[in-house]
Amino acid sequence: MNNGNINLAVLLDFKKAFDVVDHEILCKKLLIYGFHEDTVDFLKSYLSERTQQVHINNQFSNKKFINFGVPQGSILGPILFVLFINDLPLHIKNCHTDLYADDTTMHTSGKTIGDMQLKVQDDLQCVEKWCHENSMFINSDKTKCMVIGTRQRLRLNQADPVLTIENNILQKSSIEKLLGVRIDSNLSWTGHINYLCSSISSRIFLLSKIKKFLNIDLRKLFYNGYILPLIDYCCIIWSGCAKNELVRIIKLQKGLQDLF
Repeated sequence: MNNGNINLAVLLDFKKAFDVVDHEILCKKLLIYGFHEDTVDFLKSYLSERTQQVHINNQFSNKKFINFGVPQGSILGPILFVLFINDLPLHIKNCHTDLYADDTTMHTSGKTIGDMQLKVQDDLQCVEKWCHENSMFINSDKTKCMVIGTRQRLRLNQADPVLTIENNILQKSSIEKLLGVRIDSNLSWTGHINYLCSSISSRIFLLSKIKKFLNIDLRKLFYNGYILPLIDYCCIIWSGCAKNELVRIIKLQKGLQDLF
């Protein structure tokens, strides 16, 4: 953006990403990464012959074997998924790719949308191919594209990018949540500040209702546990917002003084 470019980003959404990991493909990748065969056999045993059943009103359903996926809520599950998806960027030729667990974002920059559209579309086809080879599925309804740039550059590039995946046209979005942060098309962070102010206000209201039952130490504990983390989270990213937006949060902070 500092060079006068705009950015085209695609936020990929995988359908039930953790639940559809193919165990055979995962084990082959682990061997390629240099895992010892005994370790791979151990992990294969860990993943194999797992069962699930439903328990309602003292009644149990029949057990069903789970032949795909990694256990969610476990320590190994996310690690194994990251190892499974780790080779995806190797198949993407034109865009930068950011991976964090099952959150995958492709992005590139250029002077015009036309400059970037062909590059991104080519990479989306590579993603489709990777998904077919790895038994993964893209949720095209939740996969969105964003054009990010200064207001001046966006006014000069008002045409929507036409990108498809699995024969579905991707919807263009002006604001999306990425790893808990609301990102808007001109990086004003107004959407994220709105979310923060709403969340902080609701928690301040809750504290005001229960403060008579809490001593000072417990009120501080409530603040440090339920309000301050909202402000601290990724503040190094969104704190570059306009001064009037920061003032909104500062006012909420000052309003807390009456509760202590």
